[in-house]
Parts: sequence; structure tokens; C-alpha cells
Amino acid sequence: MNSTPPPLPRSTTATAARTKRGPWLALCFLAIGFVPSLVCLVLIFTTQRKVTSVSTLLGNFFIADAVCSLISGIGIGLTAGRQWWLRLLIALPVAAGFWLINALVGLFAGCVLTMSGP
Repeated sequence: MNSTPPPLPRSTTATAARTKRGPWLALCFLAIGFVPSLVCLVLIFTTQRKVTSVSTLLGNFFIADAVCSLISGIGIGLTAGRQWWLRLLIALPVAAGFWLINALVGLFAGCVLTMSGP
């Protein structure tokens, strides 16, 4: 009589597949979320005192901010969970947080660009 049972087959679960993928996908979406802030900070240093229409510049910035924040929030939410409600629960606050961070940087840039120099 054989006392050792046969080996169990390897399980391939969703968590195992997700760990093989690594954190790079989530980090890419994280970078997309911060792109408007970086662009806005570059605009502060390159166009300060040269821009005549700051409202057009900030309007385009807020449109790009909303698009990048939604893409980033949805992407991070999709990589975070298996259930749709968990993905949505993660995606919406992440998108709102990115939008708020980028909006604060945009408002800071607007204040710096519109200040009158000495």
C-alpha cells in the first residue's frame, strides 16, 4: 500500500496571475495621474511673465487634469480588485484625489503666472 498521496496540481488563481504581472501597470496609471501637475510646474518655470491669456492655459489644464485623473483612477481600480464594486470603490476616490492634487497645483500655477512682478 502506497502511503504518500499523489502531488496536487498547481493552482492558477487570479491572485497568482496578478502577482506575475507586477506593480508596473499600477505605477504607469499612477504616473498618468500626476502628468498634469508636472506639466503645470514646467509651465510655471518656462512661461512665467510671458503668457498673456492665463485663463485659456488653465482651462486647457483643467480639461487635461480631468481626463488624466479619470484614466488613472479607473486603471488603478481595475488593477486593484476582482469584484466590480471594489474596483469602483477604489477608482472613484483615486480619481478624485488626483484631480484635487492637480487642481491645487494648477491654481498655484495660476497665482504665480498672474502675479505682478517688481
